[in-house]
Amino acid sequence: MKDKPNLQPELDFFTLLNPDFGQREAEGDREQQARQKEEA
Repeated sequence: MKDKPNLQPELDFFTLLNPDFGQREAEGDREQQARQKEEA
C-alpha cells in the first residue's frame, strides 16, 4: 500500500458527494481496457 500515492480520501469525498462518480469511472476504465484488447 505504501507505493501508491494516497488519493483515496479525495476519491471517497467525491464518492460521498456523487455515488455514481466512482461507478462511472470504473466502467470507463473497463471500456478502455476492452478497446485496448481488441486493438492488440
